[in-house]
Amino acid sequence: MWTGPMAQLAPFAMLAFIAAFAVSLAWHARRGRMGRALRIATADALLVASVLVILRATLPSDQPPSGLDPWTWMPFEDLIRAWPFDHSRSVILGQMAQNVALFVPFALALVLRDSRASLWRVTLVCAVFSMGIEVTQGLAGNGRSADI
Repeated sequence: MWTGPMAQLAPFAMLAFIAAFAVSLAWHARRGRMGRALRIATADALLVASVLVILRATLPSDQPPSGLDPWTWMPFEDLIRAWPFDHSRSVILGQMAQNVALFVPFALALVLRDSRASLWRVTLVCAVFSMGIEVTQGLAGNGRSADI
């Protein structure tokens, strides 16, 4: 069984996926090509669910404002400073793995939605989306630091 903060997102992701799949399938099936409609609806649902999960996982924070500068101008600076402490390494690696894992379904959905999309284009879209999240975290001042 899943545990931890990511496990709480599973029901949210499933609900978003099912709702987006139903709407997209109904929309694309109007043209009568059910095979294509199923493929596009699956990609759309994965895209919507992944965006909603990324936003839910990264923007709200239950942490009180720390009083520290919410902007970190060197990516991963807080993680690099904590690295020498043995007990922090597993937490750091876990957080980094979770951040990467959040974007895998998003990138996959982009490729499924547009099979002609190049690796560079998908990477650019993911990077811009990630940068947008970091800027929003910095502006919100909700206890999270923005690594720009």
